[in-house]
Amino acid sequence: MIVDDDLFNLKLALSGSLGKSGNLGEAISYAMTATKMARELHVYRYLSSACYLAEFYEAAGEFEQSIAFFEEASDLAVELLSHNTNDNYAGLTLAICYAGRGRIYSKIGNLEYAFLFFQELYNATARLMKFEAPNEATFLEWTRLHAVSCQSLSDFYIKQQKGAEALPLASECYDLCMDRLDAYPDDPDTRMQVVIAAYGLGDAYRLSGNMDEALCYYRKTYEGASQLSSAFRDNYEFCTGLIISLEKLGNWYLTAGEVEAALIAYEQQYAIVQQLYHDDPGDLTKTTNLMSAAMHLGALYLKTREFDRSVLHLQEANDLGIGLIGKYPNIVGHKHNLAMVYANLFDLYRQRGPHDTAVLFCKKAHDAFQELGTLLPANRDYEVALDYYKIKLDDLQTH
Repeated sequence: MIVDDDLFNLKLALSGSLGKSGNLGEAISYAMTATKMARELHVYRYLSSACYLAEFYEAAGEFEQSIAFFEEASDLAVELLSHNTNDNYAGLTLAICYAGRGRIYSKIGNLEYAFLFFQELYNATARLMKFEAPNEATFLEWTRLHAVSCQSLSDFYIKQQKGAEALPLASECYDLCMDRLDAYPDDPDTRMQVVIAAYGLGDAYRLSGNMDEALCYYRKTYEGASQLSSAFRDNYEFCTGLIISLEKLGNWYLTAGEVEAALIAYEQQYAIVQQLYHDDPGDLTKTTNLMSAAMHLGALYLKTREFDRSVLHLQEANDLGIGLIGKYPNIVGHKHNLAMVYANLFDLYRQRGPHDTAVLFCKKAHDAFQELGTLLPANRDYEVALDYYKIKLDDLQTH
């Protein structure tokens, strides 16, 4: 007969496996069962399952439930640390909770809270690195978490277009991940962490104006993600890494004026995300990825003046974006992407007509950037975009 502790471990392992395969509904169900069992077992068991559950709710876009479990686990970890400041497990849990809450607040546009939690995460893991670990495995886990903290804070700066602040953090993250890879060269999750660190470092170099170094790390990302997604075809996380790497490469080639290379990368990305979406059309991440891929491909076809292909993909992105905002109204990234779709559709109809449709999408772009400027007043790009579309709208309505 399976004892409760063994059954708990089985439920938690199943939830983790289902989460990696992208089956969030069942992952949440198993994690919820494990969390209920953990209340009768041990406090550390509860910390583990609550963090799993919070991360699955986050991936599903159910942010209130996610924050609730992150907060509960965080409060419990703080209580444990008040009794024993050397409680490594509580310290690790607290770091995971800071990371999760920072990600969620970033997604919903609360940048003040996002920065607060990412900074707390960095400070917490930096403190861990100063302790003498009881064994090598614990030290390497601390290294992994500190790399996550560097990446989280670097990504925050990247989203604010602050390359100078992001670069040292992204570089530290990459070095830490490579150190861990030296210890676990065959571990696929460690290899995936290197992939993520590489595209973060590529972004930081791009924002700092070093396009050659950016391309170098984007290529490392693509090579690593391709190998992992080929070796582990059912692992959705690894497949997502490949999707992101293709987008990064496409964006770089487009910026460098290499349109054909950009088209190849975007078309490969689109083919992958389209298949994933049709296998599971209700999934938040898969829908978001398809919207993004369709938007990039539509914008590129607009650049090459292939209007029929462009409008096909941009309209697809438009429909997906409206659906996402209707279902997840608090995710600022969806509002940004839809504003960019409106901007591209305005440009398309401005060039090929009809005039009334151009006016319609100019107005939509104007209103979308106005809302974004209200949500994120520190982002001056939205103010510039709003002024541009206001002028364009006035011109269109007077002719």
